Amino acid sequence: MVYKLNPANGSIISTCASPASSPRGLAYYNQSLWISDESSDTYFEVDPDSGALQHTRTVIELSAEGITFKDGMLWSVDDISDIVFNVDSASISLSKFNTPGLNNAGF
Repeated sequence: MVYKLNPANGSIISTCASPASSPRGLAYYNQSLWISDESSDTYFEVDPDSGALQHTRTVIELSAEGITFKDGMLWSVDDISDIVFNVDSASISLSKFNTPGLNNAGF
């Protein structure tokens, strides 16, 4: 489940089902929620108001963990190979680099 919380008191405003079976990361970008799914190495773009699935990106040979956006590019971290990478709209990793630590899971 994805929970929308009241920032003033932490109460639940609304919920929607997560399309991810093993969600690991959540980011808000361009009026959409993005959820990373470790089990399928997929990123799901979800409408935050309706919970409707808008778009998916699946990355080959990389584990989808933490997620963020910078200058319109989706960036993620792979906790298995300890790399940070960015992904374009065709689900292709454009660049990647090693992290300084081990078992990185978020931003």
